[in-house]
Amino acid sequence: MQAIISDIHGNLEALKAVISKIDLLGISRIVCLGDIVGYGPNPVECIHLLKDCETIVTGDWDAAAVSTDDPCWSPFLLEQLRWVRDEIAGDHSAQQIIKSGCLAKLTSDVAFFHAMPRDFSDWIFPEDVFTPQKLDRIVEQSSSLAFCGHNHLAGVHFKTTRHFTTKQWNYRTFIEVGDDWFTPEGPCICSVGSVGQPRDSDPRASFVVLRKRQFRFVRVEYDHELTADKIRTNPRIRDVHADRLSQGR
Repeated sequence: MQAIISDIHGNLEALKAVISKIDLLGISRIVCLGDIVGYGPNPVECIHLLKDCETIVTGDWDAAAVSTDDPCWSPFLLEQLRWVRDEIAGDHSAQQIIKSGCLAKLTSDVAFFHAMPRDFSDWIFPEDVFTPQKLDRIVEQSSSLAFCGHNHLAGVHFKTTRHFTTKQWNYRTFIEVGDDWFTPEGPCICSVGSVGQPRDSDPRASFVVLRKRQFRFVRVEYDHELTADKIRTNPRIRDVHADRLSQGR
């Protein structure tokens, strides 16, 4: 089995809780789909905790953190990015861990990427069921079973036969999927959700366990108030990144 995590965003309390749960499940293989750093107060500590991951995929925040060029982000996000850069600037080991990441890991059986198979700047959203060509293209560029992060939403796009003739893309949230193992019958793209900043109205950290071609969502409670307090006492991180944690948004 493998644990698939994503979008930690410097939230050390959430990451520790998730790793403890992964250990409790007896899983030793972890795939990280990127954005280890970002909005949270402990980017360096989170990087080092993930140094032994089986695979680290590079997220847009990770790439920007070790680049000398500013991405085309809002001033609000660039302000946060510069703080992250300052935090990791003196830690060569942390920088090397980030730089060791890959854009995607693609095999004939399963694919792992941050946002898209060939870049980390686009998005997959629930409403993409209404743009099936986009989802078809993602599968064509990766695998019939793909896992991504970036959108901070735990859910599944999957294709099923309709009226015994055509196949149609569907979407289910992690709530609709439940705690059971999900076994896709056709092409499937799983958004694993976020460890450090969920945006699906559930403040619990999110990750996925993969067993052959079955997977299930796992949600984990953590001390989000401790993380929020760290953010609020840091003058270089805006309070909005603390306020959203308790609401999962």
